Amino acid sequence: MKKILENIYLLEEVRGCNVYLLDSGKELTLIDTGLKGQGEKIEAQLQEAGFSLSQLRYIILTHAHRDHMGSANEVATRAVARVLAHEGEIPYLEQTETLPVSSVMGMLFTWLEKKFLPKVPPCLVDKGLKDKESLDILEGLQVIYTPGHTPGTISLYQPERKILFCGDALFNQNPATGKKGLRLPISLFTADKKDALESVKKLSTFPIQSIFFGHGVPILENGRERIQSLLEKKSG
Repeated sequence: MKKILENIYLLEEVRGCNVYLLDSGKELTLIDTGLKGQGEKIEAQLQEAGFSLSQLRYIILTHAHRDHMGSANEVATRAVARVLAHEGEIPYLEQTETLPVSSVMGMLFTWLEKKFLPKVPPCLVDKGLKDKESLDILEGLQVIYTPGHTPGTISLYQPERKILFCGDALFNQNPATGKKGLRLPISLFTADKKDALESVKKLSTFPIQSIFFGHGVPILENGRERIQSLLEKKSG
């Protein structure tokens, strides 16, 4: 486990996506959980850092893609933690509905995923979140509704420290090719590209210093300027 900023850690070698641990004192929060089967690895890293799984109170899921929620059910059950996600993402996390896709290639990938990849267990959500809702985590995390990548994708913002956890609303590395650099969500895996772009524009209005991504290394300085620069390139 790597400490990035005060009370914020990146769990290492968790397959799927970046998993972040927030230390609010006596209680811990995970943002996303990676692919299925990462529970033991997550628990081991907590113990190595001097934490206990019993301290884990919340698991916040940014969206319902398998690389972010695959181990949520396992970790939540073992830790007796509450799972939080946007209210619009609940049907997809609990698998009562299928995530929409925006292209024929996306439909093909979804079909191949269901046919050849291990099934991910549904994850029951204990609380549905709303846009602008404030959470008593890390001295106040604000929920930002950033749909597009999926219908209920959220980001999380700490206003005093100007920290953004963006899930897959933005990428700092292409997970398919490994190419580094700030970019919009990958079209193949995005439900609505227009909404995704509007969500990035929304994020660009917040005074952001540090950005923590689902994929790619964090940006620790000038986060808002970096987002605005990306948007300028896309519109140019």
